[in-house]
This record gives sequence, C-alpha cells and structure tokens, in this order.
Amino acid sequence: MLIHNSPESHPRICLDEKIYIQTSLNQTPDNTKVQVIPWRHILTSLPFWAIFIVHIAQNWGFYTLLTELPTYMKNILHFNIAQDSFVSALPYLLMWLFSIIAGQVADYLRTRGTLSTTATRRIFNSIGIYGPMVCIVLAGYAGCNRDAAIGLLCGAVGLNGAVYSGYMNSHLDIAPNFAGTLMGITNTAATIPGFVAPQVVGYLIKGKETVRQWKLVFWIAGIVYFVGNTFYIIFISGEQQHWNDLEKSNGYSRKTEAVHTGQYGSFNPQDASSASGQTSSAGPASPTNFPEIF
Repeated sequence: MLIHNSPESHPRICLDEKIYIQTSLNQTPDNTKVQVIPWRHILTSLPFWAIFIVHIAQNWGFYTLLTELPTYMKNILHFNIAQDSFVSALPYLLMWLFSIIAGQVADYLRTRGTLSTTATRRIFNSIGIYGPMVCIVLAGYAGCNRDAAIGLLCGAVGLNGAVYSGYMNSHLDIAPNFAGTLMGITNTAATIPGFVAPQVVGYLIKGKETVRQWKLVFWIAGIVYFVGNTFYIIFISGEQQHWNDLEKSNGYSRKTEAVHTGQYGSFNPQDASSASGQTSSAGPASPTNFPEIF
C-alpha cells in the first residue's frame, strides 16, 4: 500500500517532492541508459573508504554484543536468560528508541541550518560509535556488579542507534545515484565480522571464561570502534562527489538543460534554481571535488 515503483506512479506524492526526487537523481525522460558505475572514482574516493571502514568497525562491535551478550550475562553476571528475558532485550529496545530520537534531532538541526550535513554525520556517528566504545570498555571493569554492567551494556547498545543518522546515510550523501551500489559493497564487507567476531570471542573465552578474558573481548571491540570512527570523521564528506554526475559517468553531456515533462506539465531545473534567487535548505548538495587517494 505504501511502496510504488517511481514518483510518477505514486498516487499521493506532492508535486514539490516529485520534482525534488526526479531532479536530485537526474531522472529525466531522455536519461534512460543503464548507469555506468565509476569504479575507479569509487575505489579512489576517501569518503567512500571512510564509510567502508566504519561500517566494518560498527558491525564488529554490534555483532560481538549481539551474539555474545547472552553468554556474558549468563556466565559472568549470572542472569537466568529465560526468567530475565526483558533484561536481555532491554539494550536493543533502547537502541530502537534512541535511533528514532537521534534521527529526528539530526534532521531538525540540518533543516534549521544549525549543522551542515558533514557535521551532522560526524557528530551523530561519534555518538553512535565513541559512546558505545566507552561503555563497552567500562563494562569489562564492572566485574560482577550486575547493575553497573547492565547499565553500561544498555548504553553500549542503545547509543549505537545514532549511527542511523551517521554513516548509514553517507552512501546517499556522497553519491545518491550509486547509493545502492555503495551500500552493497560496504555491507558485504561489513557482514564478515558477523562470523569472525564470534570466532575471536570463542577463542578468547573457551575454557577460561573469566572477567579478565571478557575485558579483553571488550577492549578489542573498543579499539575497532575507535579506529573505524576516527578514520570516518577525518575523511567523510556530506557533499555529493563529482563522480556522482551521471552525465560525466556515462561519458556524454548535454549542451542545454532538459525540460522535464510530466503529468503536471513542464519543469526546467534551470528555472527552478534561479527562481527568486533562493535555494531550499533541504535540497541536494552541490557536487564537490573531495580529494581522492590517487
């Protein structure tokens, strides 16, 4: 009931939103060619590698907790998982709630112009990565103090919800025309920690499940968090990259702007950009050249 193939086929979309989507993604009647993916530009783009690295780092910490937290709670904190199921679910409930709140705040700050897109991604991703990093390391020092450990683990997982206002949007920020491809690349690599992290944890605690060994597990996750997010905040950009331009990527250019014709009439992007001399604060960022690796 809610999903449709294109803006044109959506029965409830407003004209402004339809025009915004079409022009942002260069969806015009004369642009029907299959997109040529600019692999060289992608693989030499520092913003892309920033997303790639932090995606892996985020998933290492997340999967460490997702797969091993029940074991830690049972064997170290001596929780009965069957009887205390709400306590086991609480960290992820908080993550869900915090991700919604963080998303609303991030959009509000960007809409008002208080923060740029780049600053928004850096700040909220740092909340979602550095926050859990601190909590997960401190959890190792909580020992058998159940209340402190549970509070810190809730913080480690709950604060992680802020990444949905951070790097998870960066694929779309830097290259909306290739966001699906970028997500496919980074998410494929980021699933590797899903089976590597539990193997590492199992190796570290097998036959010697002590607070000391779990402290090592948490420190590893904290270091991975730190390295990944530090790389991200240094090299990320919230601006569209020059290789996102489909015309340049496909090796052709138009001498004149195309007039978009739809069921509501004609629309010239050039007219819209010059009308009243105003630019919407929510509009797409102009392409910028961010330094590439090579």
